[in-house]
Amino acid sequence: MFSVSFPDNKNGWIAGSSGVILYTSDGGRTWIQQKTGIDKHLFGIHFYDPHHGCAVGDWGAIVVTDDGGKKWKDVHLSEDVVLYAVRMAKSGGIIVGEFGSVFRSSNQGNSWAKGPPVSEQSLFCLAEYGGTWVAGGLEGVILQSNDHGKSWVRAENPLKQAIYGIDLRGNTGYAVGDRGTVLRSTDKGKTWKVIEVPLGIQLFWFGSVKISPAVDSLTGFGMGAHGISFGLKDKEIAW
Repeated sequence: MFSVSFPDNKNGWIAGSSGVILYTSDGGRTWIQQKTGIDKHLFGIHFYDPHHGCAVGDWGAIVVTDDGGKKWKDVHLSEDVVLYAVRMAKSGGIIVGEFGSVFRSSNQGNSWAKGPPVSEQSLFCLAEYGGTWVAGGLEGVILQSNDHGKSWVRAENPLKQAIYGIDLRGNTGYAVGDRGTVLRSTDKGKTWKVIEVPLGIQLFWFGSVKISPAVDSLTGFGMGAHGISFGLKDKEIAW
């Protein structure tokens, strides 16, 4: 399995290989498989509410739903491009993929328009909050957009390790990646600073990060290779 999306605390979806999408209605206790009608690997999935979602993947694969996945519609691209991440919103959606490719939708994912490449590096992850979008990828590239993906500006990142996971909430952002990379932003993703991790942890890659919407003892959490997981509290990491 490659990607997971929970728009609330009960409904969730997981995307995986060969067009597989799994759904839970009880917070992950039980899962059922939904029929997508495709057999391409799906690397990214996102629901902005329990009804509207999109999954993307290999060979330009895109499937969308407006009924919580009871039916998935195939709207794949005509070109062969690997799509790694998608983020949906009421206003539409954005997909990022290999070689800095970006695709935008203004009709809840039913059709997609290709924009000019925004970097030479492939983009693996994408996040949005309050109209600000951030994407991360190879060689430590992190990009920010404030106009629904029409234009992108490269953010300041002191590291050159690949970024595999990114999240944004308010002014705060976290990004994680290869060789124990953990970064933090306090200006909506314009600039990023390194959060130091123990030397032994630098042998691992981190694949995902999530900022908690609730106010509690943790700001967020992340996970990576060999089942490693950690908590985030501002500039500190809890192992």
